[in-house]
Parts: sequence; C-alpha cells; structure tokens
Amino acid sequence: YWTAKAAGVPVVKTLHNFRLLCIQGSMLRNGVRCTECVDGAWLPGLEHRCYRDSFAQSAVASSVRVLHRAAGTYLRKVDAFIVMSRFAQSMLTRAGIPAERLHVKPNFVPDADEREAPRSGLLFVGRLTEEKGVEVLAALARSGVGAPLDILGDGPSRHRLESVADLTLHGRQPPARVSEAMRGAIALLLPSIVHEGCPMVVLEAFARGLPVIASRLEPLPEFIEDGVTGLLFEPGDPVDLGAKVRWALEHPREMARMGQAARETQRTRYTARWNHDALMAVYGAARERAAAARRAA
Repeated sequence: YWTAKAAGVPVVKTLHNFRLLCIQGSMLRNGVRCTECVDGAWLPGLEHRCYRDSFAQSAVASSVRVLHRAAGTYLRKVDAFIVMSRFAQSMLTRAGIPAERLHVKPNFVPDADEREAPRSGLLFVGRLTEEKGVEVLAALARSGVGAPLDILGDGPSRHRLESVADLTLHGRQPPARVSEAMRGAIALLLPSIVHEGCPMVVLEAFARGLPVIASRLEPLPEFIEDGVTGLLFEPGDPVDLGAKVRWALEHPREMARMGQAARETQRTRYTARWNHDALMAVYGAARERAAAARRAA
C-alpha cells in the first residue's frame, strides 16, 4: 500500500470477509456472532484467542491490526474499498472507514442454460464447518426432513453428519456435478450462522433456477428475497428451517416460480457485464481520489 501510494498509483482493496474488523474474519466466537472488535478494540480478540484458538497467533494477528490502524494504512493509503454487500458497508463505516470510499459490488456468475430436469430433494453445497450451519443441518435431518438431503462438500465438521440418517454425503464434487445437482433439487439450503460475504453458491443456484432457503441473517436477505427467490428462516433454528422445508416440499409450483424469479435475478443483477461496469466505476473513483490527493499535496 505504502509503495503504491508513494509511486502515485491508486489503490483499490477488495474485502471478501470481515478481516479488518475481526482477526478471525468471520465475527463468530464459540458459535455465537460477536462484534466486540468492530469499534476498534483489539484486546477481545486476543483475550478470547479468536485466531485459531491460539494466544500467540491471536497476539500476532491483533498486533498487525493495531499497527495498520496506528499507521493509518487503510485510511491514508487505500483510495477505494470494494465490499460484497450493504451490510459490510455499514459495518466498515461503523469501524471508521469513510462511507464514500466503500463501494458495494457483489460477485457474479456466468449465465447458465435453461435446460430443465425433474426436481426432487434438497441440496447443501459448501464447506462443512461450524459457521456454515452444520449443526442446524444435523438437527433438521434428525427431526425428519421428508425428502432426500444431499450434501456436496467436505470439511472439518463432516464427522458431525456421518452418523445422521437421511443425509447423503457426497464429499467434494467437481463443478459439473454441482451444476447437475442444482438442476435437480427443489431448494438449496444455506443455514449459515455467520455473516457471509456474497456466497457464490447462491448466485450459482439462481443461475440454474434453484431457489434458496437461507438464514435470515445479514447480508443474505440482500440477495434472497423472501417468498420471491427463496425462503428465509431464523438463524440457528432447525425448527423454523424444518417448517420452511416442509412448505417448500408441499408447494412445488410456488418453488418453481421462485426458481424462475431467481434465474431472472441472476441475469439482471449478477452478470459479468454488470460486474465489469461496476468495477470500472470503482477504478474511476479511485483514480479521481488519488489525483485529488496529489494536487492537495
């Protein structure tokens, strides 16, 4: 950052997670959402050993954060930040990043063909970790899903699902297999208990006409409109998730309409062309700010 600014080169930083606000990057501690460090504090992350449950590693991560904050690296050397959602924009503004330097630009995916397949069952695609809601999935399955639930992905929490009936664990799969699974499911489940960035799996599902049943946890409601492109349930609540799943299974026509709306949403908001134009606008803003700073100097 410092070298680029010394050379007069505008700097644009993309934030895919919340690392500037939390040394762990997820604002999750012991399975509970936490914002103690958002307002500039650094001791909570060290006290709770938030980085890899290690005091030493948490100390290093906290020190780096404090060093850059004291030096003003992000405030003085970065001309524009790209964030994935309005929620991330609001959290970073709260942490002291000027709002005019925070540009919301979600991810994008290529359009998919409209080839249809018979739809049945439910699908989860992603890393099998605590923050992705593995315990919620397990509780849902134990209560009786009422339909096959396929799990595509792997991770350290896989063992929590291996003994659960009514789940089929397929492990990590290539993109073509994931695409076919999305074409054949009724709904994608996204039971995250942590604030996401802009999950690619949501956009990939939308492109294939697959509605998403997700946690009502920011920023997911920015991407999934309840009752239009999917359904939202209370975060961490398998009972509410089960109710939404049962509704989806009992209303296939409504879910099909949501799938069409999801595909249209992807093709109007999350395309390469739109993303390119938004990116060029951010670069333009960064160049203008850098030029203004040089003139002021």
